[in-house]
Amino acid sequence: MDFGRQLLLLLWKNWILQRRRICVSIFEIILPTFFALLIVLIRLISEARDISYPTTYARRDVNVGVIGHMGGNAIIGYYPETSETSLVMQTLLARLLDHSIYKINCSIQGFPKEDLAMGFAASNPESVGYVVAFKGVSSSSATLPKNIEVAIRPYSYSSGWATEDTFPIFQSNTPRNWMFPDYLHDGFNFLQVLVGEALAKYWVQKDGGDPSKIHFQAYVQCMPYPPYFDDVMIPVLQGYLPFLLVLSFILSVIINTKNLVYEKERKLKESMKLMGLQASVHWVSWFITFAIYLVPALAIYALLFGLNISGDQGPVLANTDASLFFVFLLCYGFALITFCFMVSTFVQRANIGAALAGILFFVSYIPWTYVDPKYKTMGKRTKLASGLLFNCAVALGAKVIGIYEGTGEGAQWSNFHKPGVVDDNISLLECMLMLLFDSLIHCIIAWYLDNVRPGEFGVPKPFYFPFTKTYWIGSKASRSIYEFENSDTKHFEKDPTGLNAGIQVAQLRKVFGKKVAVDATSLKMYDGQITVLLGHNGAGKTTTMSMLTGFIPPTSGTAQVNGFDIRKDIQGVRKSLGLCPQHNILFDTLTVKEHLVFFAKLKGVYGTEMEKEVMTFAQEVGLEGKLQAHARSLSGGQKRKLSVAIALIGGSKIVILDEPTAGMDPAARRQTWTVLQRARQSRTIVLSTHYMDEADLLGDRIAIMAEGVVKCCGSSMFLKKLYGAGYHLVVVKNSDCNVASLTEVVQSHISTAELESVINSEVSYILPDSESACFPALFNELDDGKEQLGITSFGTSATTMEEVFLKVGESAYDHNEGPVRIGGETFTNKNASNVRSNDPENEETMRLTKAEDESSPPPGRNSPLSEEHIDIATVDMLTFNKGFKKKTGLSLKLGIMYGLFVKKALHTWRNRIITLVQLLLPVFFVTIGMAPDDSGSGSDSKLLEPPLTLDLKPFGHTYIPVTAGLNSSTLRTNFTSLYKAQFGTSHSVEEFAEPPYDFDNYTVKRASELGTATYKKKMIIGMESLEPTGSETLTAVAFYNGQPYHAVAVSMNYLVNTFLQATLDETYSLQTIVAPLPKEPKTEAKRTAAQALGVGFAAGFLINFGMAFLTSLFVYFLIKERQVGAKHLQVVSGVGPITYWLPTFMWDFINYILPSLLLLVVFAAYSVSAYLDNGRFLLVILVLILYGWAVLPFMYALQFIFKSPPTGVVMVIVMNVITGLVTMFTVLILKLIDSKTRKVGNTLDWIFMALFPNYNMASCFSNIYSNYLLLQHCEDVVCSTGVPSPCCKDTCGVRSACISFQETYMAWERPGIGPNLFMMFCQGVVFFTIVMLVEYHVFQKVWYFIKGFFENSDASYGQATFPAQDSDVAAENQRINSYANFLHSTKDQGSDASVPLQAVNGHDSTDSLLLVNLYKRFGSLVAVDHICLGVPEQECFGLLGQNGAGKTTTFKMLTGDEMVTGGNAYLKGHDVRNNIKKVQANMGYCPQFDALIDQMTGRETLTMYARLRGVPEANIKDVVNSLVDILMLEPHADKLTGNYSGGNKRKLSTAMAIIGDPSFIMLDEPSAGMDPKARRQLWNVLSQVRASGRTLVLTSHSMEECDALCTRLAIMVNGKFVCLGSPQHLKSKFGQGYTLIVQMVTLADGERAPNQPLIEFIVQNFPGAMVFEDHQGYIHFQVPDTDIKLAMVFSVMESTKVNLNVRDYSVHQTTLEQVFLTFTRAQTITGTQAAKKCCFLPCFS
Repeated sequence: MDFGRQLLLLLWKNWILQRRRICVSIFEIILPTFFALLIVLIRLISEARDISYPTTYARRDVNVGVIGHMGGNAIIGYYPETSETSLVMQTLLARLLDHSIYKINCSIQGFPKEDLAMGFAASNPESVGYVVAFKGVSSSSATLPKNIEVAIRPYSYSSGWATEDTFPIFQSNTPRNWMFPDYLHDGFNFLQVLVGEALAKYWVQKDGGDPSKIHFQAYVQCMPYPPYFDDVMIPVLQGYLPFLLVLSFILSVIINTKNLVYEKERKLKESMKLMGLQASVHWVSWFITFAIYLVPALAIYALLFGLNISGDQGPVLANTDASLFFVFLLCYGFALITFCFMVSTFVQRANIGAALAGILFFVSYIPWTYVDPKYKTMGKRTKLASGLLFNCAVALGAKVIGIYEGTGEGAQWSNFHKPGVVDDNISLLECMLMLLFDSLIHCIIAWYLDNVRPGEFGVPKPFYFPFTKTYWIGSKASRSIYEFENSDTKHFEKDPTGLNAGIQVAQLRKVFGKKVAVDATSLKMYDGQITVLLGHNGAGKTTTMSMLTGFIPPTSGTAQVNGFDIRKDIQGVRKSLGLCPQHNILFDTLTVKEHLVFFAKLKGVYGTEMEKEVMTFAQEVGLEGKLQAHARSLSGGQKRKLSVAIALIGGSKIVILDEPTAGMDPAARRQTWTVLQRARQSRTIVLSTHYMDEADLLGDRIAIMAEGVVKCCGSSMFLKKLYGAGYHLVVVKNSDCNVASLTEVVQSHISTAELESVINSEVSYILPDSESACFPALFNELDDGKEQLGITSFGTSATTMEEVFLKVGESAYDHNEGPVRIGGETFTNKNASNVRSNDPENEETMRLTKAEDESSPPPGRNSPLSEEHIDIATVDMLTFNKGFKKKTGLSLKLGIMYGLFVKKALHTWRNRIITLVQLLLPVFFVTIGMAPDDSGSGSDSKLLEPPLTLDLKPFGHTYIPVTAGLNSSTLRTNFTSLYKAQFGTSHSVEEFAEPPYDFDNYTVKRASELGTATYKKKMIIGMESLEPTGSETLTAVAFYNGQPYHAVAVSMNYLVNTFLQATLDETYSLQTIVAPLPKEPKTEAKRTAAQALGVGFAAGFLINFGMAFLTSLFVYFLIKERQVGAKHLQVVSGVGPITYWLPTFMWDFINYILPSLLLLVVFAAYSVSAYLDNGRFLLVILVLILYGWAVLPFMYALQFIFKSPPTGVVMVIVMNVITGLVTMFTVLILKLIDSKTRKVGNTLDWIFMALFPNYNMASCFSNIYSNYLLLQHCEDVVCSTGVPSPCCKDTCGVRSACISFQETYMAWERPGIGPNLFMMFCQGVVFFTIVMLVEYHVFQKVWYFIKGFFENSDASYGQATFPAQDSDVAAENQRINSYANFLHSTKDQGSDASVPLQAVNGHDSTDSLLLVNLYKRFGSLVAVDHICLGVPEQECFGLLGQNGAGKTTTFKMLTGDEMVTGGNAYLKGHDVRNNIKKVQANMGYCPQFDALIDQMTGRETLTMYARLRGVPEANIKDVVNSLVDILMLEPHADKLTGNYSGGNKRKLSTAMAIIGDPSFIMLDEPSAGMDPKARRQLWNVLSQVRASGRTLVLTSHSMEECDALCTRLAIMVNGKFVCLGSPQHLKSKFGQGYTLIVQMVTLADGERAPNQPLIEFIVQNFPGAMVFEDHQGYIHFQVPDTDIKLAMVFSVMESTKVNLNVRDYSVHQTTLEQVFLTFTRAQTITGTQAAKKCCFLPCFS
């Protein structure tokens, strides 16, 4: 039942995902259909004739044959030479010279042995026409045997005698007009008669009779061919159906493999398995999903081939049963799907999987290029062995279908188990069974590798897992794996009693290389509790969680999760698991509701209960307004909410949450806390976090890890008592405050008080708990003496979890502090990064979850103040940006290009294995493509054809029509009887004599009765006896079927045997054997050269296929750069279109041309003269250079369409295949069929030539090769003689017989390559132009121009109509709009656009940044709503708001990443709509999501951006080193950024924004994920940046950060500013009095103490006090009365500890966070998605 439900669920999920990418899904069906339609169209335009009458043939005398292939002197050799054989041969020669119609000089020559005869024939090939071998005769024989075998050995022409075949393997269902082998005209039939007559005369003479009267007269006549349909498609199907089928489904294979690997790469597959998905369901669901798309394509394919939609032309497969063809395709479909499964287990990245699938798909077809030329002679076992590769198996099947079709019978259910013709050795059924067997092999490989190599994420099974009992039947939940009580009672609180341990960790250990990440950790986590796991980054938290969930296997030790052992039964663990990983694992195109429904059902919740849970959790996490939004459209915080809901939904018993609130704004974080508190009942919840207040609030038990070991564990109270230092008194001082005097005042009341720290305006003291009675007196003095002491406010707080965390982790991070280089000096830095430089969690483990933030834990107030502590803050940290002059002009441009060139080189080197494979693909394909043409040349087996006995045995049972004619004589009747007697009962001899049938009429009648196919296979020979005339003694006609190769010789053999018996008696017989003489090597070479005309196409085709992959993979990095924002950040840093694309093209061209030139080495190795001799290698180099010039910009233009790198690579590969291989294939077929289709082919040739570089390149190689061979063929022909020749254009006779060639390879006419070269040059220019138009935003500007006609006041410069606003916001709007109107008027008058603001309103400074009614709309969603703002120079402006408020959209418009819908923005006087490049030149930018190239190190990244910003090369090293040290990145500077933690990525992104000293810096959440030490260090840096005259705009979720850094800020709600001003102004205006935070105690029964008595007490003592927030034991009061003294508040609150169950409290002025929460509660969540920018993007993203 679970299997069925999960299967339906996954099918539902897959269906939605496919539907959301409808273009690709439709394309998967259309492409196979396209190929079928291509053949149908060829059928429609090709000329086909319906021959409704039988084709009859004239009777021919056998003596028309020429004995001697040259027509002059001819020698007939014979052996063995004895008196008897010589007598026979002399008789034969006399008869030949007397009766031949050609008076030729013919002679005979005998040889005693065969080898002598063969030697003579080999040395005189132009004279020896035949050799006659008498079998069973020796030199001692006195007479010849009565039953004699004679082998007639004819000269072998280049085409040979086909003795290994009975029928042509590839028939055309038409009369075989080309009589090959030509037994009649080559004199073989005549020689048969002569041998028979000579033998008869020999025996008559031996018996004493008169041999001179014996004269046999034989005629031959081909039997009529029944009415037929002249189908030109049959040769096309026989030659190209195998390739057509393979090419039709390459897109399906690439896309399906990409989809499979993409789920694995994004951890989606393992995430589903973690929550209970069975692996078998995963594979079956994808099999059905792929089949749903593949089967319709196969059905359409079969219908198009089987239905007659072309009228009189007939269907493509005129004779084959369409249902059988469909079943054959279905078998292929199974093999295709399972092949995708198999390839998906080889790789971990979707783009590599897609490329590998395409490569292996084609490689599995390549052996067919070996099989196809040798198909006729290849043994059955060899064919079946090749069929182990599924594309060879389908090619075999397609070839067999073509053979069936050529016989006129077609493949039918009645015959598909038999070969199509008697000479074939494989049937369609065997091909179908091979495809199914291949499918089984694919499945076994996929199943095995998926278990033993699950990839980066998953627990591998042992290699022998199929032989283990637990794999097949599972294991049961076991009892506790251990029972222990931790003996360290000081650091570990006693475990709670009466609770069940949901998770038990026992000596769990994980080692990466030499690094121990988790070291013998043991811990219990209980049902109904939230266990919080804390630790600095690298401590082992995420590694532990990953082992518990089965993402990675433990090195040793184990754990039980819900009773199941993680090492023995991870499937049992996952049945009850809910997971929120550190990084979101979501389906981009599923909506929020679909995610919740999917995971609820996956966990076994259905029906109304499921609907209820979905709505409940959506509301609880605050996503009810986003239910219909796709996951990719959610903000980072909203994605975390969804991940939390997924983990909790479905009643998961074990819930693991790795930093669940990361990226959430304060309001969302508090909302999530409530959700988790409600969900804790009956669940075991494990949570990791960097927010200490979150751990304090949520954690029933808190375990702190350091260096892979749990250092302590217990409740928050337990840990605070263990590590706490008392209260902290925090005093906010003025600039004139004397800290020493202040310290004296404090210590005068509390002598044991300690000065903890002095940070900016805050002074902190530690006050011991034991002195709390003295607090009121101290506070009274501080309150009364604020002005004298120089302080503005003060407050207290008790010991925090942050302090506990710091103290526990001291041993783990103290040892990493080190010196910092600033400029050229070195300073001691107590805040240095506290991370080990060799952190395995960064480099190995957390490819799943990236990494935990490696930085140090938050700074507390636990270290004594010292001069060393503030050294770093008092020095000028920006000296590294001084002392040099930045590059400008050409020097800057060259530096930028050099930096980008190095970037490309580094990326290539980091992917060197993949790059090497990519670069060598063309060489590989050409190498294996040339090998078949080279193999076996000149071998003896090719020079000697096997002997063939001329009888009916190869045909089985046949029908033999004979007649003696009407009113026949006794002679004719007796002759007919003798003829019939030869066959006995093994054949059906049909004698007829009644009118109106003559022989032709009778055979036509029988053909109608038997059917054409049976008639061709079973009515092979016949005979009609005639009345002798003149000197003839016996006369007869040997009738034969024209379809078999040797029917005429077989018929003549039986006729001559009858002549012999009629002359002598029935005891005599003659059996003729045809045994061709060995071919001359040079003759075979001519034949090989003629066949090699197709190699030109093959060479172009294979090179094209290799180039399709080589050039396609260049787009991956380009799309990736755009996707992560790295390209945009480079553009903001000064990179222009030319400077970006020139180094890109240069590096790509180098990577392209080097392997391309290796093709010349391959050509030289195979001695391919066409591409090498007479300087043609220079022509090849020219082709390759022009192709690179054309195809690289073609790739660059295509990549703009795609958002996803894997999808982009897949689609570009497919486009390359279509524009190169498919087009070439189409033109080739059209040119092969007839004159009508040839015209269409020529037209398409020019169209494809104009459009596609790939087609031009393939055509060049094909035409060079073909032209070379044709020139070779015609080089000895002299046309001046006037003798007609196909090589002479003026005298070739019939135009269609003329050979088309060009003496100049670069000629304009075909097969010259001049047009291709010219087109490739033009294409390069055109595609580069398109790229530049996109880069220079020409299309965007055109859009603005068109949009201007329809714009309303939204986009005007004038003031828009605003609803009621805050007074500060309204004043700013009025100020900015008045300036904007003035600025607009001065522009109209031609004045300078950069007018200072004081010219309008007298301000003291010029605004560096102006936002004028800035407006952005996505469809119906207004993201930014007419905001106005001016930011002066040297200001740090903060932009606050909830996720989705519009902050990042505003930043994107300012940086040019998003188009502005209305209004405008100005930076240094330059507007973003028309002068974005000048705006970007003044800007440094740290985007919200790290725009890092994951395969460059941090140092390499900063070096590149230093070059982009114009830092002189000599100064770059010092600048980069200083930045690395200042931002505490030194331990990680030389690691790849892809392995950085979130915090370190933010540090690096900030450094990238600062480097080069830009005048305006935009920072979007710069400190997200940083630890407090690093964050405060960043604040110091940013403060100095601002002090140096720079302007900063930042967004942040840290109110503390905004308070510390921002001189002014605005809070944004629903795209609008709701308040504006300095932090203190906002706190004063919107926050009154004090904020009192009270924590209630937990009673003995585990319940929170009632809060109502406290609320009543507070309201009574502090009139006007209101409850601001009541949250799980924490009560926030707003005390608006500012007249109430802080000392009084403390006095009152001290009494509540005794009487009202208060555990702790803190009093402080209203914080910025409270102001923020007050406003942001008005933020609405909309489900409207951003409008799609282009109809193509949802298809290909």
